[in-house]
Amino acid sequence: MLGFAFLLNQVNRHTDGTDFDSNLSTIRRNLHSSWVVDRDPFEVNQLGHPYQGSMYHAFARSAGLNYWESLGYAFAGSALWEIAGESSLPSRNDQINTGIGGSFLGEILFRLANLTLSHDSLSPFWRETAAGLISPSTAFNRLAFGDRFKGLFPANDPVYFSRLQIGYSGTVQSGAGASATNLQRNEALVNYAIDYGLPGKRGYTYDRPFDYFNLEATASSANGVENLLTRGLLLGRDYEAGDDYRGVWGLYGIYDYIAPQTFRVSSTAAAIGTTAQWRPADAFAVQGTHRCRLYGCRDDAQRRRERLPVRRVAAGASGAAIHLRRPRRGRPDCTRIFRERRRRRIARRARQHRSPGCVVHRTHPRASRRVAALSAEPA
Repeated sequence: MLGFAFLLNQVNRHTDGTDFDSNLSTIRRNLHSSWVVDRDPFEVNQLGHPYQGSMYHAFARSAGLNYWESLGYAFAGSALWEIAGESSLPSRNDQINTGIGGSFLGEILFRLANLTLSHDSLSPFWRETAAGLISPSTAFNRLAFGDRFKGLFPANDPVYFSRLQIGYSGTVQSGAGASATNLQRNEALVNYAIDYGLPGKRGYTYDRPFDYFNLEATASSANGVENLLTRGLLLGRDYEAGDDYRGVWGLYGIYDYIAPQTFRVSSTAAAIGTTAQWRPADAFAVQGTHRCRLYGCRDDAQRRRERLPVRRVAAGASGAAIHLRRPRRGRPDCTRIFRERRRRRIARRARQHRSPGCVVHRTHPRASRRVAALSAEPA
């Protein structure tokens, strides 16, 4: 980990400017200063830092440490970077994104790399190459230490479902609205999703963190990584009701990065939830997830700097299965819809409290003119 952090600092020092010119003076200052919330670019804070933390986590995980020990390893690596790897003041949001969000992402990448290595249908060369692309830290330990870390993670043969989609998106209608984004009307898209450790298999247990997880990632020719959605079961247990209904419930760890062309939002959070499966027939199953978010760190500040038209999203419980998808191009501006609904609601209330020809008294002049202008609109 120390070697990786040193090399990363040297690369950034010679490519990205003075923020990485750390020395004994900046280290001493950072050790005695208060932690702040930085305003680095959205991709750096919400994607770069979690991926850096996933590298720390996988270095420890592939060396034989368990999940919680590896999380502490990633958290300590993030603190070391904030104090000694950068010359700026240490950042609280970077610590959360790297140490916690990076651990969530790193465990999933570590398990996917081991799942790839266990595929006998591929030649050893392609198995090692694919696993190295998924989790470079795992590949490094396997290459550098030989047989010491060659053993595969005991995954207990989980049931999983994966999907790969390749497509093309075209925008037929686009309104600029309040956005300053230079929208590319056509883009190629690649989407990959996997559900790992699906409930329903007898004998499969959920004793370790991330024995169940879900990952969805989308890459776009217009803006690179468009979304990266992860959620994994940290602590929980399985349950069943009859022969056809089985599930798991407990504490989930969540890391989301959503950045299409029109808005950007990201969060690292914990949630209480359940994932269940109803299987009325051998060839048919219905699965869903329900979560209530307990605590999270969320960043949508980029919209304020770039004037992106995004509404604030409320986090909470939902009675339906969660369904996340990318917004379709050419949709009406949500802000405009909300504003129109509000105008009509004001007009409807005005008609209910005044008769035709009545004048509104003791009201601010601008409010009176507004009510008068809206009272004739249809409900």
